[in-house]
Amino acid sequence: MPTMVNAETPVGRAGAVARLVAAEPGLVLLGGLPGLGVTTVLDDLAADLAAERASILRGRATPLDRGRPLATLAPWLNPGAPAGGHGIATTAAAVAEAWSGARAVLVDDVHLADDDTLLVFRAVAERRLYDGLLVLAYHRGPGDERVQRTFAAADEVELAPLTGADPRAGGNPWLLARLDDPDLGDQVAAMLPADEADVLWWAAALDGVGTTQRLAAASGRTPEAVAAAVTALRRRGLVDHGRSGLALRHPGLTDALAHRLEPDQRPRLVELLERSGLPPRLLAARAPYTAVRLLDPARNRAEYAAALVHSGRAAEALVHARLPSEPLPPPLALVAAQAHLALGASHDARAAAGAALAADPPEPWAARLTGVTAIAAALDGDFEAGQEALAALADTDDPQAVTYRCQVLASVSYLVRDWDAALAQLAAAAALVDEAADPAAELAGIVLKASCLDPAEALTVLESARPLAEQVGAAGLAWWQLVLALMLYNVGHWDDVLTEVERAAPHAEGMGLGQPLHALAALVAVHRGDRTRSRASVERARELAGSTRGIGLFYGGFSVVAEAMSAELEGRYDDALVLVRGIVDGVVGVHQGSTVAGVGPRLVRIALAAGDRAVAEEITAAIEAAEGVDGAGAEMSRALLSGDPDQLLAVQRRLLDLGAELEAAWVGEEAAKGLARAGRLPDARATFEPTVEAYRGLTARGELDRARASLRDEGLRLGVRGARTRPGHGWDSLTETEARVAEQVAAGRTNPEIAAQLRISPRTVQSHVSSILGKLRLSSRVEIAAEHARRG
Repeated sequence: MPTMVNAETPVGRAGAVARLVAAEPGLVLLGGLPGLGVTTVLDDLAADLAAERASILRGRATPLDRGRPLATLAPWLNPGAPAGGHGIATTAAAVAEAWSGARAVLVDDVHLADDDTLLVFRAVAERRLYDGLLVLAYHRGPGDERVQRTFAAADEVELAPLTGADPRAGGNPWLLARLDDPDLGDQVAAMLPADEADVLWWAAALDGVGTTQRLAAASGRTPEAVAAAVTALRRRGLVDHGRSGLALRHPGLTDALAHRLEPDQRPRLVELLERSGLPPRLLAARAPYTAVRLLDPARNRAEYAAALVHSGRAAEALVHARLPSEPLPPPLALVAAQAHLALGASHDARAAAGAALAADPPEPWAARLTGVTAIAAALDGDFEAGQEALAALADTDDPQAVTYRCQVLASVSYLVRDWDAALAQLAAAAALVDEAADPAAELAGIVLKASCLDPAEALTVLESARPLAEQVGAAGLAWWQLVLALMLYNVGHWDDVLTEVERAAPHAEGMGLGQPLHALAALVAVHRGDRTRSRASVERARELAGSTRGIGLFYGGFSVVAEAMSAELEGRYDDALVLVRGIVDGVVGVHQGSTVAGVGPRLVRIALAAGDRAVAEEITAAIEAAEGVDGAGAEMSRALLSGDPDQLLAVQRRLLDLGAELEAAWVGEEAAKGLARAGRLPDARATFEPTVEAYRGLTARGELDRARASLRDEGLRLGVRGARTRPGHGWDSLTETEARVAEQVAAGRTNPEIAAQLRISPRTVQSHVSSILGKLRLSSRVEIAAEHARRG
């Protein structure tokens, strides 16, 4: 991490400005407690640099709960750039391009920015994409962990406490004191009008469930007075509306205010919530942090334990749920089973639920416990027991039990690749989310839904569930992280995959999902030809094989594919074949059909490269049985077996429509080989060019090197394009593919039409269009057409 300033002790504002003015180009963090004048330092720095006639860019982070992902970077991104939290490397390059020519970029309040924005800043620094001074200012205190974690290797300039009054050192007017100061609540309240301070305090006590009516009942004020105070508090940026009620925007402030609750006020608020339609069970699900503060652990033992599970504290919940007598009462048994599931211990979940079911509990507890049993059995791969549990749930109408039933049925449909049936079951479960009162099940439904969608759409769905995943924690968070990394891999955002693996691995490894996560990192390394990293990631995945459990077992195929492709990269085809046969023989993964269908075409390609056509045919038959003969995987495998260029090119077009760029490149490579074998070298070269561009676009250097060698074996020699110096802007800065895309845009063709013409995916076309707009300093396709016409 390039940093230019190393302050062993905090410095004053004048010293900070002096250090920053003298700093060499690179990244500098500027940190200080709220109220110390961090913004003032930026103002003074900007003034000093302006005096030197330096070009300066200023920015301020957009709070992560407002606007779209990367909103902080919007002033420096093209209007056509993606709005989602994906493509960190691409976004970093675009931002750095926008900054070119500026001596310094000063960004304030980065502790408020979303995670992806922080990762973009880090990527700019690590890759040295910007040759000026990048100053990121943030407030120290609770909530700054994300900044500290993202820039862990960075030194920083830290502001010292003020020694005297300075009217300019206001900082954030609502967080003047230390965020971990126990008197913070009193200090903030003292700055507010009495009515706002009172409503803010009650909103903290009912954080997440404080509707206008409930706040009025709690505070003794009229609903109109509460509504007016809430409007003012929202305007001040202190509160916002959540799904079930008003929520404070700063957890530290919530804790500082809520700790003032008197013991006798807690049961009164619980009673108030129950009268308003929110009993303890629903409170625990909708606002688990508030439930932990309000509920009496003895009086509401099961609901309190459930709140612990729902807020990512499953291990504590198990301790709290234990009773000297056995079996546990049904409510506690259900919470214990949920806690075991949250920790990835499906066997223990079945045992806890089974012990309670043996005592013949009443409804709806019997149905809920049976539903948990069905979930746990499915995770164990015990489909017979899962079907028995489902049969017992056929007539239940309890929302929580129905949710479990729908999710198990959706899982079965997913395994046989019946996406429509799976999505229909998940939609039925989603309609019951408020009544079911199980955040972990809600998250599971969202992750499973994302797994059934196109990767680009899946990423949007997953990002929307980030707050829920972080709340639920445990195995639910680990599964969410794994599927997010998988979808990023599928759309070719490989730098982001490695970032997610680095970020998620410590937690996922403890939840039994570390093996497939490291396998994804190994696959990225293989595609890029990085043998050292592929070996290290494969070895780490092997080490974690014994600890893989629960949902992680369903992703066993990725680990084998990663190891087989790593062996192929190193020329160890016999080892690769042994691994492929393991999947074919059904010794990998929980559900053989799903495992083969998910990774089958890759296995076919490896088997053919190793010279074992019989294994390739066996895999193809298994894919057809799993997804049907019309499935994309089955069609790709048959085309690979045939080697027919026309058949391969037809499949390539289908894969590009699906956004499967890597697989499309593989197929294009095979088509070029077939044409070369037939002596049609000009056609082979023309067919291979888009494949080269695709591999380059994916930074798949390993795939490109392997493909070049393979084509040479077929008599087709391609020149190696060395590094060329291109200007940063203007038509001469466009790559060959970008120039062809610009020509097509000028002709009025749509992205799908251009994709079909150039045999690349529509997503890649959009990426090229965005790059063209940036390089030409234009803002629309119309302007591209006009500029193209002017060039003749």
